[in-house]
Parts: sequence; structure tokens; C-alpha cells
Amino acid sequence: MFWRQTVKDQPSEMTTSINIWSLKKDRQLKSFLILLIDYLGESEWHVDLSIQTNDQAVYLSHSQNQELRAYLHTCGQSKDRVGLHLEYPGVFDNMASYTTFDELSFPRLVDLLAAHFGVNQVKSTRGFVN
Repeated sequence: MFWRQTVKDQPSEMTTSINIWSLKKDRQLKSFLILLIDYLGESEWHVDLSIQTNDQAVYLSHSQNQELRAYLHTCGQSKDRVGLHLEYPGVFDNMASYTTFDELSFPRLVDLLAAHFGVNQVKSTRGFVN
């Protein structure tokens, strides 16, 4: 079901499903998460609740590499837009590097996260009104 998301605290722990709507997060952020699950699937990434954030942000992690993350937030963004920080682990002398985006539409967010997490099968956002 597209409103459920796999959550892994540690790669070795069992996977449990949660209801995105039950998260204590901003309604707009939860709406984006539900859409992301629908458009990107759930096999390559998950919501990472092991990293505490405020109610307008959440970390997403790659399913196989927990250090490959994305910080998704609605703080300071216009209606129907999100901010995104893509994290790349150990690029320079074992230090992570970041790419930051603001005011992203949903189709652009899908494109960026699909490339970042290596999602091969992406539902088309053509005609998506945002």
C-alpha cells in the first residue's frame, strides 16, 4: 500500500512498516512522502527515523547504504514546494559532501531522488500538476 513506508533504524534490524500519516510531521511533508512512495516505490530508500528532526523535516536513506541520505524539508518553502539536501558520503577525505535545493516542485524532487538513490523504475510525473 502506498501510504506505508519501510523504516530501518539500523541495516541489521528487522524492517517494520509505519503509517506515514501517523508521523508527527508537517501535513505538507507527509503528503510529499506519500507521493514519493507512489512514484519511486520503496525498494531503494526509506524514511530514516533514527535521526531526529523537527516536524518540518525528515531524512531519507538508501536501503543498502545508510550514509547515502537526503534531507527533505518544508521549512521556508512556498506552498507545494520542498527543500532538499542530498548527502554524498566520504567523497573528500571521508567527509560527506552536500548539494542543496530549494523551492522544488514534486516532479523535480522525483527526478533528483531517483538519480540520488538509483531508482530504476519511476512512475512518470508527466502531467503532474503541482
